[in-house]
Amino acid sequence: MISPVRNIARSASPQPSLNILSFVYDGYFDSMLCNALPQHEFYGPINDGNHPAGWNLTLYPQPSNFHFIPSFQQSYINNRVDFDLILCHDRTTQFDIAQQLAHISHINVIMIEHFVNVASLDMMNMIPLLKKTKNTTNVFTADVLSDFKIPGQIIKYGVPDISTTNPKKKQVVAFNADPGVVENIKQHTSIPVVTYDINTLNQTQYVQILQESQFYLNIEAEVNRLQADVLAAMSAGCVVASVVSPAIKDLITHEKTGLLVNNLEELLTIWHNIDGLDTTTMGQNASKYIRDNYSCSVFSQKWQDVVSSTVQKTYIR
Repeated sequence: MISPVRNIARSASPQPSLNILSFVYDGYFDSMLCNALPQHEFYGPINDGNHPAGWNLTLYPQPSNFHFIPSFQQSYINNRVDFDLILCHDRTTQFDIAQQLAHISHINVIMIEHFVNVASLDMMNMIPLLKKTKNTTNVFTADVLSDFKIPGQIIKYGVPDISTTNPKKKQVVAFNADPGVVENIKQHTSIPVVTYDINTLNQTQYVQILQESQFYLNIEAEVNRLQADVLAAMSAGCVVASVVSPAIKDLITHEKTGLLVNNLEELLTIWHNIDGLDTTTMGQNASKYIRDNYSCSVFSQKWQDVVSSTVQKTYIR
């Protein structure tokens, strides 16, 4: 069980290394966060099996400062660890237990929202939840604060710079794409289309594939959250051809930093006209856009500030 007495005593003096109880989001984000905050220790749950669902440990190895615990049930939380704050990523499914644990241990919660381009109607539906968590530190991964006047801070993802000056192969790379769609594309272009099972790639292989490929195919775009593979492909200087979505529109300007299509028919048409587009400049623009807007250094500094200020509000610290 969590010990409020130990946690309160711990809060009496600043700790150079914090113990952070974290709801796992996905391997990409959690690895990125651990790298940005290397002086702190993270503890996250394994609810089933040997690792959290959604965390590809081959592609995103477990950071040395991330430790798995059995679950978030209070009776199973390691009583040898005194936590300093809690991270959670979903107000509807995670926040209630995070709030309960925070109340028991007299620490604060950082609430991270991973949505982009939220419609006004959707935002109105969220107002009760936002009010419910008004004393929580709010972090958003996209520019939603200015439109809706929500208190909090925007911390965009931190994407490593994997741009390259080496010549790229004139090929289209796709991860876990629908085989039928890929075969259809192959019939409409002389450019090779190569596919990979992303679950079998390690980080080095993944980066190398993106660095050597001129084009990246993104068929099924997430509607309201950023996709790590699209960010990485743009950083590597790939021309991303993607089905349009609110999240993708935040990243790609058509024929400037990538190619946007509304449906499969438009995607097939692109390859007929690809020689008439300045794809070299497009790839360079995409890489620069990621460097300018999704810097690892900015991500790290903002998270250092948020964690520090949140912990300063904890109990008697």
